[in-house]
Amino acid sequence: MKILTIYTSHFERFMNDLQFPEKILLSAGTILFFAIMHSVMNCIAKKRNVTRCLKNAIDDKLPFVPQLVYFYFFTYVFNTVCLFIIIYDQPMKEFLTVIKILITLIISGSIFYVIFPAMIIKPRIEKPEGISLKLVALHNNGILPYNSFPSLHVAFSVITVLLAFHLNSSLRYLYLVLLFLIAGSALLTKQHYIIDVIAGFILAIILFAIFYSI
Repeated sequence: MKILTIYTSHFERFMNDLQFPEKILLSAGTILFFAIMHSVMNCIAKKRNVTRCLKNAIDDKLPFVPQLVYFYFFTYVFNTVCLFIIIYDQPMKEFLTVIKILITLIISGSIFYVIFPAMIIKPRIEKPEGISLKLVALHNNGILPYNSFPSLHVAFSVITVLLAFHLNSSLRYLYLVLLFLIAGSALLTKQHYIIDVIAGFILAIILFAIFYSI
């Protein structure tokens, strides 16, 4: 009930923000930029026939838990809708700082994907049974297995949580829990390796520190 009240309050402020349309356009443009860059980097890696794999012995010991795929997919909502909810009512200068962080993160990740390309060896699911396995199979078949190091799924989620705490959002602790569920889902649905997740954390923290120290 408390969360519902918070979201209702946010919705009311949406309607009273004169800069809301501009913020929506900036957010949509950032999402589009990510989609284009991510797709291009994947295609480049495929053309280069990338075979580098960063899996280690610990990754092999981690169980495959397809039920966590829901949290992995939720990342797309977490780093768009949930992020927007905590920044939309900030002054435009603050909002633009966040956009700059996200664009720099996309560019930084793309540079890594070109200079140090790596791939994920995803589990083969011949005859998926149940919704969870079908979703994992759908993702594995639909997304090329590159752009793995660093994990931008994790990096974007870390930025979202850091902003929630920086702005003292009432949702910050919920976001923190979701971050660890998302990071765990990336590992246990075999979409990323441990080093990818760690690199995502480090990259996000560095970029956040740089922009908020300028």
